[in-house]
Amino acid sequence: MASMYLMLGATEKGNAILDKVAQNSVEYVEWCASLNKSQRAASQGVMEHHLAVLGYVLQSLDRYHQDALVEKYYPVYEQYARR
Repeated sequence: MASMYLMLGATEKGNAILDKVAQNSVEYVEWCASLNKSQRAASQGVMEHHLAVLGYVLQSLDRYHQDALVEKYYPVYEQYARR
């Protein structure tokens, strides 16, 4: 739905949705990263899911040239996607 808003030029609505989705994924990823080694291993699937969601959000934002949000979330994605 957010991509449709962006495609139709309703960038404020689209950005609001994608910003919330991205923030939620960042919170999960950072939570998983804060766990000890055995807990992190058990939550690996959750972390991978939220990295994938964040990656999708970044692709959508980039496709519609929403640079401010890309700049906000890409460093976090890059940090954890390398692990």
